[in-house]
Amino acid sequence: MTRDRKISTKEITVRVALFLIFASSAILKLIVGFENFEMGLAATGELNSWTEGVIICNLVVVLEISCAIIVLFGKINNFQRGIILFTSILYFISLIGNLNASFYQDFTLIYLGHFVSNTLGAMTILILTIFKDKIFTFQSPLLKWYYQFLLIITASVGYILLGSLNIQQFYDKKEVYQSGVADWAPFNKALKEQHPELLNKNSLLVAFFSVNCSHCQQFATKISISPSAVSKTNILYVFWAEEEDIEKFMRENGIQGPYLKLSQNAIMHIVGQQFPVFYSFENGKPVTEYMGNEFSYAVFDRIFGN
Repeated sequence: MTRDRKISTKEITVRVALFLIFASSAILKLIVGFENFEMGLAATGELNSWTEGVIICNLVVVLEISCAIIVLFGKINNFQRGIILFTSILYFISLIGNLNASFYQDFTLIYLGHFVSNTLGAMTILILTIFKDKIFTFQSPLLKWYYQFLLIITASVGYILLGSLNIQQFYDKKEVYQSGVADWAPFNKALKEQHPELLNKNSLLVAFFSVNCSHCQQFATKISISPSAVSKTNILYVFWAEEEDIEKFMRENGIQGPYLKLSQNAIMHIVGQQFPVFYSFENGKPVTEYMGNEFSYAVFDRIFGN
């Protein structure tokens, strides 16, 4: 600890308020996951891959933790102010992507809190640029720099161990699909009738979606902002809903391309009751099935990457 000194109410208020901005954003990411933040970055068009997005988001969290500790215990010199400024710029980039893509259309309290915390973080830019001489006037740190550094390392490692970095997102599934009791006859018949032009495709990605499934909406949006989803990949979407509901789903989530309409019973005999489910087809036969986190960012990069 530094030498004792009288701390003004104003300084305590500013320190605690800024600490809560950065700490709450980091904690809420741990609760709701990085999905929205990653997609917000991807929607800006600045990411080269989804795996890169995962890494950047974890680096952002480390920056958030650093900012939280710095504003609570530090002096706020020019270097530390630069770290806070850089983190706030990332907030702005994410917010722009999120707002443009309507990723916060489901305003649950947790997602709303995440949105608000990022907005407050972005506002730190205005505080730094307009009011820095009046607000950031801390005369000395409350903790020595090496104690602050130790806190940052400890908190960052603990955060990652708690689950911010999902190692499964880096796995690329390549096991051969075993059809088992799945009945593909109705699918093959409908494909021949509705999209005969796809029968001669050497490779095809078949995506089974439910129009009322929130996970399906997220996956559809991720596909829509993936760099080469349309130009390099043949995608067939499969639904059991009415035509107008299917077209509404595709329009609202930004996806384009052919879709196949099957009965709910026919789809259930293929995928069961878990959605979304994806199959990679080669020469008219399913080769790989992806369910849940099996469709990792490594798979996204392989299928939709540059």
